[in-house]
Amino acid sequence: MGSAADDRRTRVSYTLREPEAEQHRFAVNAVRCLPGEQDVVFTAGRDGFVREYDVQPKGLALRGRFAQHVDWVNSLAVCDDIGFLLSASSDASVKVWTLASRQCVATLDKHKDYVKALCYTPKMRHFVTAGLDGRIIVHDLSSLRDVQSTEIHHSDCSFYSLALNADASLVAAGASDHIIRLWDPRARKQLHSLKGHQDNIRDLFMSEDGNHLLSCSADCNIKLWDIRRQQCVSTLGVHEASVWAMACSSDLSKLYSADRLGSVLVTDLRKAQEQTLSSQLLAAFDQPVTSLCLDEQRQRLWVSSLDCSVSAWDLQGTTSSAADAALGASSAESEFVEATALLTEPLLRLEGAPAIVKHQLLPDRERALTQYSDGHYVLINIVTGERTPLDSTNSFDDTYDSIECLQQVPSWCALEHKLGCLTVHLEASSAFKAWKLLDLHNVDDARINLGAAVLQSLHREWFVRSRILMKQQSDPSFKPLDSWIEAVRAEAVAAGFQHDIFDLPETAIVSVTLQSQVLAAESVQALAFPANFQLYDVRLPIWVTSVLTQPQHIGANPCDKIQFHLLPAEGAETAMGALDSSFLTCMSCLPAWRLARHAHNRLPLVANEIAAREGEPTRWQATRPEIGSQVADYLEILCNDQVRLVCQSDKASMLVAGQETGSEADQPMGQPGEASTSCTNVILLGATGSLAKKYLWQAFFELAATQPQHSFAFFGAARAAPADGEALLRTILSERIHCSDLIEACDSEMLDAFRQPVRYAQLKKDADFEALGKRLQSLSDRASCDALVYLSIPPGAYISTAASVSQHLRPKGAGQIKIVIEKPFGSNTESAVELGQGLHEQFAEEQIYRIDHYLGKRGVAQIVPFVHHNAHALHRLDIQRVLSHVAVHMFETEDCEGRTRFFDEYGIIRDVMQNHLTEVMLAALSFVMPLTGHGNYLAYKDSMLMQGKRAIISSGKAFEARRANATMTFADGTEILFHIQGDGQPAHVAIPAEGADFGNIAAPADWTEKTVGPQRLFFPPATLGSDVAYSHLIQQIFAGNRDAFVTDDNLVASWQLWDQVLEMADEMPIRGGAQVAFDYRYDLHYVRAAHDEL
Repeated sequence: MGSAADDRRTRVSYTLREPEAEQHRFAVNAVRCLPGEQDVVFTAGRDGFVREYDVQPKGLALRGRFAQHVDWVNSLAVCDDIGFLLSASSDASVKVWTLASRQCVATLDKHKDYVKALCYTPKMRHFVTAGLDGRIIVHDLSSLRDVQSTEIHHSDCSFYSLALNADASLVAAGASDHIIRLWDPRARKQLHSLKGHQDNIRDLFMSEDGNHLLSCSADCNIKLWDIRRQQCVSTLGVHEASVWAMACSSDLSKLYSADRLGSVLVTDLRKAQEQTLSSQLLAAFDQPVTSLCLDEQRQRLWVSSLDCSVSAWDLQGTTSSAADAALGASSAESEFVEATALLTEPLLRLEGAPAIVKHQLLPDRERALTQYSDGHYVLINIVTGERTPLDSTNSFDDTYDSIECLQQVPSWCALEHKLGCLTVHLEASSAFKAWKLLDLHNVDDARINLGAAVLQSLHREWFVRSRILMKQQSDPSFKPLDSWIEAVRAEAVAAGFQHDIFDLPETAIVSVTLQSQVLAAESVQALAFPANFQLYDVRLPIWVTSVLTQPQHIGANPCDKIQFHLLPAEGAETAMGALDSSFLTCMSCLPAWRLARHAHNRLPLVANEIAAREGEPTRWQATRPEIGSQVADYLEILCNDQVRLVCQSDKASMLVAGQETGSEADQPMGQPGEASTSCTNVILLGATGSLAKKYLWQAFFELAATQPQHSFAFFGAARAAPADGEALLRTILSERIHCSDLIEACDSEMLDAFRQPVRYAQLKKDADFEALGKRLQSLSDRASCDALVYLSIPPGAYISTAASVSQHLRPKGAGQIKIVIEKPFGSNTESAVELGQGLHEQFAEEQIYRIDHYLGKRGVAQIVPFVHHNAHALHRLDIQRVLSHVAVHMFETEDCEGRTRFFDEYGIIRDVMQNHLTEVMLAALSFVMPLTGHGNYLAYKDSMLMQGKRAIISSGKAFEARRANATMTFADGTEILFHIQGDGQPAHVAIPAEGADFGNIAAPADWTEKTVGPQRLFFPPATLGSDVAYSHLIQQIFAGNRDAFVTDDNLVASWQLWDQVLEMADEMPIRGGAQVAFDYRYDLHYVRAAHDEL
């Protein structure tokens, strides 16, 4: 399985496949036809399926599906000579299937990232694969029992296309660096490099003899290469957009090519040597074409499109002498003959099926509302697979709000719909957080753990099969009787195995993933067979097998205790007295009606306790001598500001507001954010990680050194064992902490005074948090201190970690708690909302600090003060010169090395544009809108629509110089520059030195002004921001200043602004750079890719 350290990072997922449909639910990435008499076609889709169709006169009839991939299937090869089908997927695997049974007989996992291309040669029974990990691997299919895989190349660039000659002696690979590399796989030696394209190589075709090569690229060109002479014979530049796919006749006479605009062209290559190529439009599509496949035997061209369709086009009408003459008549190189399409209707066409395009999990954490591409809604139960169509014409949000939800449980899983269906992810840190009541109306309060029950349902026969395998290891001839199997099942039930609570569909695909690489995948149905399960069990992590063998390990007391307030209802204060400082406690899994009864019975005792503390007779005794079960006549239970239950009679009234520990009701007295005590416990999770080493420990040292009157205690926490973690932490503190300009009279004694008291704590599981909490409480001088908890951990662990922090690390008495998280804060509106909900289950918004280090840089922090100080002058400039647009640029010298998968998943837009650069844009435009703190996105959009402005944001990697700035450009070409970083210059603002209207702009207090040539330069004071942003931001967190941090409402509003941009960007995956424009003259947006495969 791997090391123990890897085990906790291993994720178990299951995909709830949609009901069987003949069509793909997302775009088709590849089409291949079966040579020979059988008219059969294979398609590979982004829904994770490979489908096999019979080609019939009236259409395509589904023969079967190949279903075991858990990500997009990118490429196919049909090995009809040996009866196999090969598929390459973004799950980093290559699978070998039998054509007869459609069973997967081999899974090759040599790649570490998306596998984008494969090609096969029947003569040698070899096939080659290549992917984004920079690897080219040759596989030998001679022996299926032991497929030999040989890596012939590994580079820093990513490969997107492959070609192979007939005897497998020459491999061509097209890379993201625009170069085609030629390899001899037998000698594992690179032969040549073909250079000429200006963008990513999308597809390749090699002649059988290996003498000629065709390549198409995102630079809109197609090139014909003579491999023997290592030169380009001809360049075909007739496409107006990125060329995504091509197919060619075996004799290199006809070329079919397709682009991102949906144009399919046919080109006669017979006069390539004469440089008189000509092309004609064959067919036109509304969506980009993803794949072409030429069936020469039947004179048919197969085309797949981004709209999920697959179509066949009859080429027999295009091979007439007239058509050939049209293609051959040309007097100029690479001429495109303008004409209507030769073909207007396909011979056959299969449309796609609706796919999930949006989802949101309900508070009960069992049901998810999903919206499909055709607009209809379905409520899906993720623990049973049950589907309930909803008859709703409302918006997604209104439909979500209309669904009744009686239970609210903690987050235990994450969802995604990348395949057009729901995939549920479980991780060790959160899988067992959610307990639910089996029956809300039952007195016995029977509870189950959702994560454990789901895992046991997915592996429903695991207990039995594991016992069979154990028996067969000692006695190979052992065959279990039915009575023996039933006895083992009874043993499983006695051990707490709850396989029958949920009945997940047998078609669900279960996968095990470590660091984004899929280790194993099987259907629930297949897992019932011993042979399959033995293979799969090798990859199951211990945190899963422990639930299957010893279900009781997740704890006998599943429900945390929560506190709630008794507050007099409006108008009842005089009669009821002061109850606002009293608390009651109950179990978090308690039904609302049980809570009402509990509060009702406790009410007289609480009133007596308050009166006794105040030294007065019980006020209720004076007005109600019959104090007892009827003391309160009106009870309302509120949770998260929603009324959950009302109990009423005709007497006095009382409000019972139930809120979880950590909600706003649990806040100490005083202003939120301000230090309420003279001491603070700082707990840094991820204390030995890269961010902590580079910035955080130094920033905390500077905080302590600049606050000498305040008492700090620092705890570094990580997953490592105490001895190892302590040693690593001491090394970091010794090597990374140093004196800086922020600290006066700094010396070695001050450094040692900070380093020595720092304590280490292993925080790997919930019990570790509990132990640290007890450790803090045992320190009499620290128990009531404020707590600052910094989560320098992967974002996927925020919610589960926040729950443990809230439960065990809250200070007592008047102490307050602050929790800090790092970006990314979600990847779209939906995930940002889910993150906010998960955090708000534990903390009030005022306690959460979402840190974006870019906001702490002096170059960014200077913008708002300067703009606000000169708001009147800028308004006059806008009136006189007319502000044309604001542009924000950030260019970096680093490339995507080591972050390929991150950029494929998040992209440059999510990485820096939605957060860093949007904040800069808002700051520069703050004079045209009411800006309250950072991120007033809705006010920004309204103001921009009203003013008719434009905003342009661009970012890229692998530039020659590192630079970031923002410019306000006026209609006459003059501009104001906010220099953030780069060019060896400090942060400053630059404006033209000439012009009376610019003369009204002045330096804010404590700023420095200089005139250099034609510019006036304004330099901010050293106290404004910092070149080392973390030091400045941690100082702001300590002071309770929230202006430098994004709130939850504005974060969600930001994602809503960017979601429409991301819809465009997702269709053209942007990795290295991009430019986005918001044009509010016409309320339009556009995205342009740069340094990208497009």
